[in-house]
Amino acid sequence: TRETLEVFNVQGQRVTTLVDEYLDSGYHTAEWNSTDEAGQPVASGVYFYRLTAGEYVQTKKAVLVK
Repeated sequence: TRETLEVFNVQGQRVTTLVDEYLDSGYHTAEWNSTDEAGQPVASGVYFYRLTAGEYVQTKKAVLVK
C-alpha cells in the first residue's frame, strides 16, 4: 500500500512529508530533522504527524524541543 507520513503545525499547515511511497508490510522507521520541505529549521513547539496507509489514518501530537 502507499504510505505517507506528514508533519503539520498547529495551524494545520503541512510542514513536511517524511514518507510518500509504497512499502511492504512490516516495521519501518522515519526520522524528522526538524526542518520544513525547503530545508529550513522550524521552531520549537507542538506539531502533529499523520500516518496514512491505505485506508488507515492516524494522527498524533509531538512536541519539538530544541
